[in-house]
Amino acid sequence: MTASSFFDIIQFMECPHCGKEIPDYLRQSKRKPLLRRNILMRDGNKCVDCGATKRLIIHHLNENRLNNSPENLITVCRICHSLRHGAKIKRPEVIEMKKNGMTFQEIGTKLGVSRQRAYQIYSQQNGNK
Repeated sequence: MTASSFFDIIQFMECPHCGKEIPDYLRQSKRKPLLRRNILMRDGNKCVDCGATKRLIIHHLNENRLNNSPENLITVCRICHSLRHGAKIKRPEVIEMKKNGMTFQEIGTKLGVSRQRAYQIYSQQNGNK
């Protein structure tokens, strides 16, 4: 089954409270693993922000976890996901920590990011990336 054919067979159900028809992707369902697999496939099995291919998760663009519409879902790595949710890291702060002899592991732990992300931030600031 291709990603497009999966999205073409969206089914509707009746809301138990108001009786209106709602698409099944707006509720928790058994199809969630299939939906995840198809979103990953649609996005080329890589993070849409940085291109990473490991530790991928599905992000809700409107941050409503109940809205599982394919248009609302994108593939991101864990680092980019945390950045999308407001994990703002001040680059001068990373540079200062490095100047003070901290390792990238220590910087990452202090800032709540991976050592790789701490290194990326440091490298981007210094133009080495």
